[in-house]
Amino acid sequence: MEAEGEHWRRCTFYTNKALGLATAAVYVNATMIDASLAQVTTLVTYVKRAFKEYLLRKIWMDAKTRENAEKKLDEMIEKVGYPSFILNNTFLTDLYTNVS
Repeated sequence: MEAEGEHWRRCTFYTNKALGLATAAVYVNATMIDASLAQVTTLVTYVKRAFKEYLLRKIWMDAKTRENAEKKLDEMIEKVGYPSFILNNTFLTDLYTNVS
């Protein structure tokens, strides 16, 4: 038997499972973390740059390995915060058009 007052957990779970992007949009709109997001993005850029400088100084790597490592780092995608389409109401409306 479910503990008294725990119904919200089940409700939240199933709502998020069915409407995950919509609930994410509600959360992002409610928290408005734009300033924090910018700070974290800057921090990730600095960490990536420092790691690249550290990695490329390693003497045990031959030129080809160093070149491949640098290319891989340059192609790395930084995923910080939330995808921009989360705040696109048109996208969300279209996504959930057939949900009754």
